[in-house]
Amino acid sequence: MQYYFSTVDPDTFAAGDKTVHNIVAGVGVTEGAAGDLKVGLPLQSLFVEDRAFHEPVRLLTLVEAPLTRIDGVIARNPVLRELFGGRWVHLAARNSRQAPWMLRRADGSWARWDPPTTASPSDDSTTTEQEVHDG
Repeated sequence: MQYYFSTVDPDTFAAGDKTVHNIVAGVGVTEGAAGDLKVGLPLQSLFVEDRAFHEPVRLLTLVEAPLTRIDGVIARNPVLRELFGGRWVHLAARNSRQAPWMLRRADGSWARWDPPTTASPSDDSTTTEQEVHDG
């Protein structure tokens, strides 16, 4: 998560330029003698010029189980509600091997999801979502 947040919002979550860091009690760094405490990663470990070293991604969880049962488990567990409802973790599921994959949205609805057929992280042209009701 530290890499993700430091990359998507470096002004807020990254530690800035490491050449001016001062370590503070092993919990973070300051920039210079009087800067704000920063706990993220230094910019040099995140970017080359304006391009990130790696694409920041969130965890994708795959489950094969009835969607109504998955919804019930999430509804009873506040941690799962926060993770999946806040889009911290993505959830794709299907009822059986023959059923299509469904992607759970933040509002708890499900949409059909066709996973990419290649491993290229920058090519998401094969990923589509359609409105589908829980089945």
